[in-house]
Amino acid sequence: MIRILAVAIALGALCPVFPGSEARADERQLHSYINGRHILISRRDGGAVYGTYFFFHTHYCASGRYVVYASSVKQSVLGGEQRQQWEVRGNWRVMTQGGQEGIFYRDTDGGTEFLPMRIRQDGSAYIRDGVNVAPQGRAQC
Repeated sequence: MIRILAVAIALGALCPVFPGSEARADERQLHSYINGRHILISRRDGGAVYGTYFFFHTHYCASGRYVVYASSVKQSVLGGEQRQQWEVRGNWRVMTQGGQEGIFYRDTDGGTEFLPMRIRQDGSAYIRDGVNVAPQGRAQC
């Protein structure tokens, strides 16, 4: 559970979880966007010079399983870098919570999380300002 919370905290997306809802048009569009795809979600946290970069290579399998290969790079005051890597696996599904469509995750340790995400009219995905979402091809499942 700590690993999935690290992903959610790094993305700034902690929300209470309310499972269950009927699929809406926005949910179907989001499901179609991520299903079977490798999506890179990235963001930077910190000031103009020093900060931490987070990279989440997420593989959304058509079976409803997912795997996240995550890493972070923190710039230090002395010009060095601190690097970390971790992996999270579990099940995913698209749902609506609090009026926002997004992805509900349940990791293999039993941790749950909801990440609000929507598809814009231009076909790109949006989580929140400062978070980049970039399709990388087919998921490796």
